[in-house]
Amino acid sequence: MKRVDKWLMNLAEILSLNSDYTKEAVFFALKMWSRIILQSGILVFISVLIGKPSYFFKFFLIFFPMRMLFEGYHCQTYKKCIINSTFLFVLICYITEAANANIAITKVLTILQFFSFVYFICLSIYKHLNSLKTAYTSLVIRVGFLILVFVYSFNGIGLQSTLAIKNNICACTWFSVFILTIINRN
Repeated sequence: MKRVDKWLMNLAEILSLNSDYTKEAVFFALKMWSRIILQSGILVFISVLIGKPSYFFKFFLIFFPMRMLFEGYHCQTYKKCIINSTFLFVLICYITEAANANIAITKVLTILQFFSFVYFICLSIYKHLNSLKTAYTSLVIRVGFLILVFVYSFNGIGLQSTLAIKNNICACTWFSVFILTIINRN
């Protein structure tokens, strides 16, 4: 990673010459994007390896935006982040496969997903009410995003089809973000 960081710092220096941003700000953005791309590549590889490439996209659509909106637990190093995120993704894929084979697990996941949804709505309102920095627009964006993703996730409830499988992977992802958010609370 040190070689990549050095290359990114050189690139940031060049890009910052024609920018309103400092070299450090450009470097930080480049570093974050390069790591997101690396992590995504690993997860795509795993999802293709297990024969379920669609799992990555459903995970990605829910997990990354929700983590950005609601934060939660963060690892101390980037290596630990990659390892933990990869483990979490594999665990979610495993639970999804188990739920696809067992309707009882699907029902439990649906309940957990609904509970997570209610929690995130309450958390959005709490953050809005307890922070002068949080604008009304931020609350609307959070709640709007939650409703959109919730409707997307629940599109397949009760159907024994691709839609039901979509619901299982979405429910696992929702609940994992919920757990990561709870772990971070004081």
